[in-house]
Order: sequence, then structure tokens, then C-alpha cells
Amino acid sequence: MKTIKFIISEHCNMNCVYCDVDVNNREYLSFIKFKQFYNSLNINEDYYFDIFGGEPLLYSNICLKIVKFLNKDKNCKSINITTNGTIFDKYVEKIISYKKTKINISYDGIYQKQNRGHNKLYINEIINELNKVNKLIRIHSMLVGEMFNNINNNILLKQHNNILEKTNDKKTIVDLTVVRDINIWTKEQVKQYNIQLKEYSQLIINNIKNNMYNNFEEIPGLFRIPLGTLLESVLVKNFKQPTCGVDTGQNITNINNNIIPCERFLRDNKIYDELKNNKLKFILEHCHKCSIEHLCNKGCIYEQIKNKHVIEELCDIYKESFRIAQYIIQQTGNTLIKMYIKDSQNK
Repeated sequence: MKTIKFIISEHCNMNCVYCDVDVNNREYLSFIKFKQFYNSLNINEDYYFDIFGGEPLLYSNICLKIVKFLNKDKNCKSINITTNGTIFDKYVEKIISYKKTKINISYDGIYQKQNRGHNKLYINEIINELNKVNKLIRIHSMLVGEMFNNINNNILLKQHNNILEKTNDKKTIVDLTVVRDINIWTKEQVKQYNIQLKEYSQLIINNIKNNMYNNFEEIPGLFRIPLGTLLESVLVKNFKQPTCGVDTGQNITNINNNIIPCERFLRDNKIYDELKNNKLKFILEHCHKCSIEHLCNKGCIYEQIKNKHVIEELCDIYKESFRIAQYIIQQTGNTLIKMYIKDSQNK
């Protein structure tokens, strides 16, 4: 299904170390600009809509107008807003109340505290509003190679608990996301990450066996995504894992009114030209001999093209992720499979 992303502004009230947006750029897209973008797409199929930034809720009044509009569009299946959780006002309360709204809070553990300045985190307030309309909340943190060495043991479990400690809600979904850029991981850091991922998987196995998850979507993304892919590859005829979307019609706009396949290309016309000149084919040729080619979504295509080769350290992470996912399936058996099938039928 197509994903449409609307980057309302790069302006942000934080300055996270991994983020490359211009946080001081106060230009923004108005609701009128949104309508122009929406009309230009001529949408006649189901789609997901993402409102992104910077920090999109710095413009919560505009976000609310967009949410109101899209809730009336039958083709729009969900409206995903990613926020740092530092904005909570009357507009945010109203945004959450709309049926199609999904909120993702980016909480970057050991990094965010030193970069959010004096901004308060409103995680519990946002969760309380989501609970009123019976919605789940997903809180995620980015993982980079420098976290993983022989000193930092069990960083995945520490990050998991670090995020959970910020909320009193037991239904919060903790997601940890691997940063997929060039030169972020060394071979030794990957080795340590994979060891800790296997240790982390035991928590997931125990939670599944003890029916701690109400549905498949509540499993953290580090495991949910490879698990879902493996199960789908078995259950779906002629299954083929798509890439991230840059080559399949994903549409994103920004303050310059460009419509591009991914925000990573905003400041890099050369890499964008290489994508249009089918350099993606050159990258994917390196995948043909890989044992998980049919399962892997090829990571960040922008970074792969910039690297002029697959990022081998990330390939090692993906391979181990699928091996661990297979192990989880073996350990949890019918409990996990029934949960997955039930969720698939309810979509």
C-alpha cells in the first residue's frame, strides 16, 4: 500500500545527534499547501499518510486541519504522526481523538535528555489521551553502533526499560530502530549487537508464551518486522518482500514543494539522479546470492546508493535478525502463529 509523507517543516525544538534536518528552519507548509499537494496526487487507491518534521506538532493547529480533512477520505487508512513528545496542547488532544490518528513518540534514551533542553516530555499526557479512545502508543529509540561494545552489555534491555520507565502504561509498545547509515557500525559493534539481540529475544519469547501481548502489533519492531516477514513468506502465495518504497511510488513533499520518493534525497540531487538512472538495479545485484534476498527489504536505499555497494555491516544485522526470528517461531510455535493470523484477518 502506498505511503504519502508530508514534511510540514524541518523546524524542531530539539537537536538530536543522529538527525540531519535543519532544526532552525522555521519555514512550514500551510493547510493550503497541503491541499495543493493532496490534489496534485490524484489519489484513487488506499494509502497511509505520514505527517513528519522536524517536530510536526510545533504546528499542531495545521496538523489538526489535515487530520480532520483526511478522516473524511475513505482511501486514507491511517494518519501517522511522529513526535518527540514535547508538545501537548488543545490541538494535540483533538488530533488524538480522531479515529485514524496514530502517534509515534521518538524517545532516544541516552541521547535525548542532553538535546531536548528545557522541553518537558509529555509522554504520560499523550498516553492518557490515547487510552481514552483505546489506542496503542509506540515509543521508539534509535540504535547506533557506538552503543555496542564490550563495556555496554545488554544495551537493548536497558533501552527497553529506560523507555518503559517514562510511562505508567503497560500497553506501551517499545520500539528500537537500527540506524542504517554508512559508517555507523563496525564489524565488532555488529557482533556485540547480535549477541545482545539474541539475549533480548528471550524477553520476547517469554512474553509470547505468557500471553503478554494482546496482538501481533504489540511485539517490538526489532522482532515484529522479521517475524511478520517470515510468517507472511510461508502463508502468502508468491510472496516477495518489497523495498522501503523509494522505487514503488512513495510520495513525499517538503517546504520547497518538491515531490520525491524519500526525505533522505532532500539535499542530495546527485544521489536522487542516480536513483532515477536505475542505480538501484546495480545495488540490488549484490543481493542475488544472499540467503535472505527474498525476505530483506534492502535497508535504506539512499544510503546503499551513496555507498555504491550494500552496507555489509547492516547485512550481517539483517541476517542475524531473521535467524533469531526463526528461533522465536520455533520456541513459541502455535501461540505466535495464531496471533499473527488473527491480526492479519482483522486488518
